[in-house]
Amino acid sequence: MEKVKEIINRTGEFNIVIYEKIIQLTGTLRFEGSDLILECQTSKECAKEINQLGVCQVYGIVAGTEITLLDGYITVIYKQNNNTDYIGVCIDPSEIVIGRSYSKEIKIKKISSAIMALNHMFSAPVLNQMHSFKEEKLLLLNYTHTPSIIAKDSRVEISLFQTFSNEWETGKITYRLIPVIEFVFSEAIGIADAIAQIASVRNLFSFFADFYLPLENITFADEKSKIYDDQLICDCTLLMNHREEVDILTKPFLISTSQFQHSFNDIWHSWSEFYRETKYIAVLFYEIISNRSTRINRFINLVQALEIWPLL
Repeated sequence: MEKVKEIINRTGEFNIVIYEKIIQLTGTLRFEGSDLILECQTSKECAKEINQLGVCQVYGIVAGTEITLLDGYITVIYKQNNNTDYIGVCIDPSEIVIGRSYSKEIKIKKISSAIMALNHMFSAPVLNQMHSFKEEKLLLLNYTHTPSIIAKDSRVEISLFQTFSNEWETGKITYRLIPVIEFVFSEAIGIADAIAQIASVRNLFSFFADFYLPLENITFADEKSKIYDDQLICDCTLLMNHREEVDILTKPFLISTSQFQHSFNDIWHSWSEFYRETKYIAVLFYEIISNRSTRINRFINLVQALEIWPLL
């Protein structure tokens, strides 16, 4: 959220491509509820051109930070104040990229997500309390580097591991465990496909948990990203707009890493095949165990209602 704070409620310069023509806008990113939207003031002619798109991709710079808004739904705003006409454009994106300004399709080489609830899936934490000095209120922690749990094929390598971060404050240091799902692709793929891959493994782990897991803390690397120690650095942040407000449980998973770490490759390949061939069944079961309803569950409810209606 620190990167969001740097760009929120600050004026930036943005661009929209309309049939190879670039329209420049000045606007402000702001929260509407829990969603991030862009509001720009423009001319009547410009608003008319933009409104023809319906959905657009916007790129620009806010406070020196490159920004891209993906699949932005366009709404034209007409207001009048003190006999002055105000014409604006409101753009409501499905995702926001912080760190890159893309005018065309985004191709990425690596993507990761830190879903904090996955900490309850790991059998052995990487930080363990070794000694406690009660009088001084000091604590000695031991860091145990555990190998990543890996699945791979010719197109992608998936790594699951746990790391930690620390924050220094006056008189104390705070440590936080961070579980990471990481995808490294042999060839760059579209960002929508990469998000679908992350969502697929999230759905698998939801079965292990038997409760809802959010897509959160997503970062990625593209061809512009730097390499450090032969590793691509994920220097772009991806924010998901329109997230559902679902309570996240804090309890151990039904299936922990000790039970699948040596067979994760086989599990992932079987899951991928099942998910590819019967995707809607997998998503429906995910909705049921997550106690949430999206279009598939609503569609089934509608079909059942239509079947029962003639019998009433």
